[in-house]
Amino acid sequence: MTEVTDFLRIRNMKRVLFSFAIMMSSLGCLAQTADSLALSYDELRYDYFFMEAMLQRQKGNSDAVFDLLNHCIAINPDASEAYFYIAQYYAALKDGDKALEYVRKAAELSPDNDTYLETLAQRYIGAQQFAEATVVLERLYEQNKDREELLETLFRLYQHEKDYEKAIPYFDKAIEIDPEYVDAYYNAGVCYSNIGYEINEKLNSANKKVSQAEWDKSIAPVKANYKKAEPYFLKVKELRPDDSDLWAGRLSIVYYILGDKKKQAEYDKYNK
Repeated sequence: MTEVTDFLRIRNMKRVLFSFAIMMSSLGCLAQTADSLALSYDELRYDYFFMEAMLQRQKGNSDAVFDLLNHCIAINPDASEAYFYIAQYYAALKDGDKALEYVRKAAELSPDNDTYLETLAQRYIGAQQFAEATVVLERLYEQNKDREELLETLFRLYQHEKDYEKAIPYFDKAIEIDPEYVDAYYNAGVCYSNIGYEINEKLNSANKKVSQAEWDKSIAPVKANYKKAEPYFLKVKELRPDDSDLWAGRLSIVYYILGDKKKQAEYDKYNK
């Protein structure tokens, strides 16, 4: 009922303004009021169709809703709310492409509307357009920095896309909000480990004979990233000391890469 109640309140206000415009025109102020009169008339027509669409939506008359909302767009092509509800119509019909098209238009017309942005991000994710989803979620997060679930969605999307460099700052922001967020520590450590692993794989695939000095220089970024992973996995151990399956293997690999055989052996014991 919220949409209908709000529109009734706004419509009554506009009726007063519309009546005032008519009164002014009757007093000979036609030139000054012509534009506002036309605008008010179109607004009233728009409000009528939109309010009726919301009433029909509550009754479950989807086809009527669709027709009424298209009347709204014909009156005002920049009506973001009409595009948004048409998107819901297509979503109910399982037409993901059309739903995405219309909610994208709604978000373009009202870029500060959190509901439109969140729905658009969900549509992109459903369409497996993850890069587009992250762009929308970045914008949404900038407008809602207190929403921890947005951070989680962002870091998981970036991690899924193997964009570890972009994922890590969001893990760190999540940790700032919740210093005992085990999954954030663990996955940040995994991201650093994966960055190091990918560098190492490129070095090995090159299959070039190099001097020890050249190799040490090439392998330094690998070790640096595993070193960055270390404190995250140690924090996981601190928070979940009895869950060695979560941290022992990871720390063993970290110390293997760093060449610390003593510490590697310490964590290998957990894996036997």
